[in-house]
Formats: sequence, C-alpha cells, structure tokens
Amino acid sequence: MSEEEGSGAVEEEYDETGTRNAWAILTWIVVAVTIILNLVLICILVLKRNLHSIANKLIFSVAISDLIYGCMVSPFFVENYARLNWEQSLTYCRFYTFYFTFHDVFAPLCLIALSIYVSLKFTGVTAELKWKKQIYIALSVGVVAISLLLAIPATVQAGVFQDNPPEVEGVKGQYKQECRTLDVYTMLISYSICSSLLFCFTFSFLFSLCILGSPLLRDVYDPDEHTQRWRLLLTLSLVNIVYIISGFLLNFKEISRFLYKCCALTSPLEEINNISYDVGSFVMLAGEPLFRPLIILCFYWTFLTTNDNVY
Repeated sequence: MSEEEGSGAVEEEYDETGTRNAWAILTWIVVAVTIILNLVLICILVLKRNLHSIANKLIFSVAISDLIYGCMVSPFFVENYARLNWEQSLTYCRFYTFYFTFHDVFAPLCLIALSIYVSLKFTGVTAELKWKKQIYIALSVGVVAISLLLAIPATVQAGVFQDNPPEVEGVKGQYKQECRTLDVYTMLISYSICSSLLFCFTFSFLFSLCILGSPLLRDVYDPDEHTQRWRLLLTLSLVNIVYIISGFLLNFKEISRFLYKCCALTSPLEEINNISYDVGSFVMLAGEPLFRPLIILCFYWTFLTTNDNVY
C-alpha cells in the first residue's frame, strides 16, 4: 500500500461526520417529540381541572420539569455532544449544567415520592394520617430544596473546556469544545441512590400486579378502582424502569472510572472513544422525558381525563 493510500485510510477511519450527523438528527427528533408529549400531558391535566389528586399533582410537576428540560437542556446536546462544539456563553453553560443536575435529582425524587404515596394509599395508611396537607407541603419543599442544593456543586464547577485534538500519524483528531462540570460525583451518587430505591418499588409494584390479577380479588374492589390500581402500578413500574435504563449507560463509565481510580488501577473504559456509546448515552438521557409522558398517556389516559380518581 502506498503512503497516500495509507493516509487516506487513516482519514477515513477518523471521519466521524456522518455518524455525528445521524445522532444530531435523532436528538432533534427526540427533543421535538418530548416537547409535544409533555405539552399534551400538561394541557390535559389543566384543561380537565384534574389536579386535585396527589398522584396527578406529582405527574404534573414532573411534566413541567421535563418540558423545561426539553426546551432548555436537551437541544444543546446536539452541539455539546454530537458536534463537540459548545457555542453558547459561559453563563448559559452554567445554567445548562444547573438545570441538567437539578432535573436529574428532582424527577427521580418526585417518582420516589409518588411511589411512596401509592404504596401507602394502597395499604390504607393515608386514610388515618393526620396533617396530610402540611406533610405534603413539607415534602414538596424538601424535594425542591434538595434538588437545588445538589445542583450547586456542579454549577459552581461548570465551564467551557477546550481539548486539543490528538494527532495520529499526521492526522489531527476531533476538535472538542464542551460545556461540562468537574463535579461528577453528585450525579453518580444521586443516580445510584434513586435508581436503587425505584428498583425496589418497581419489583414491589410488579409483585402487587400479580396479586391484583388474582381472580379472588375481582369482587373485593370496585371494578373502576381495581382498574385504576393496576394501571397506576403498571405505569409507575414502566416509568421507573425507563429512568433506571436511561441513566445507566451515562453513569456506567463514570462509576467504572471512579471504582478503578480509588483502587489505584486504570479504568478499562478510560480510552474508549466510541461515538455510539458517548453520544448515544446522552440521547437516551434526552429520551427519558419523552418516554415518561408517553407511558403515562398510553396506560393512564382514562384517569387523567376524569375527576373520578382514587389516587
């Protein structure tokens, strides 16, 4: 093989334009559908005036946060991860990092609160609970406060970083200008705790679905209440599973690096520069606010549009 052919092979090997364009198009599609679905979910709850139930209030809160995420954060995944060229200011980079972190804490905390509420409601504990309104207000303030507090370290350490492209056999690599934060531990810890709790709730809900499916319980509950119970449990199970899966790829590499670093070993993923892995993990994270309203609208539509709501 001649020197010119060898050089052409290297250039072709490191040409990532087509792949990155494909991921960019997919990201824009995900962003558009995310905004539409969350707007539909919010409009249904508002127009039908069906925000009196605790479950619907929590669903509404998550939908609002997902809508803001889809408008203010997800679109910039294209330039930050697909294009590797952050073009916004440092101020917006810090806001982007702030809401990125805030949403990734706020949404799972709301899902945990919803799972706890449904579990207590299912067992009848809430019927004897005093000071319900005060407790709900305190929990709501606590969820927002914790989310804001945990978003501060990542925001303070956020910045626009430029990486000099490596040179391989005389061919320069991909130029990289990225908005990122030096604080990677907040997201790892919050994801690990929240995903563990939601994993436990999901299995308990799936087990409850098996019990609710028993013919012996068909005459115990009112038919409409029985239907709402199993639909809500199925909806929450699927929503929780989507959260666990969507954040896994993104956090897996960082968790691996952290574990190997603490043990004075080199991470086996340290040198991985796979576009599908790096960009795809963020596209999956952008898709989480898409699948959440999609699941709710598909499996819980009837109880979003009626005021006859047990939960």
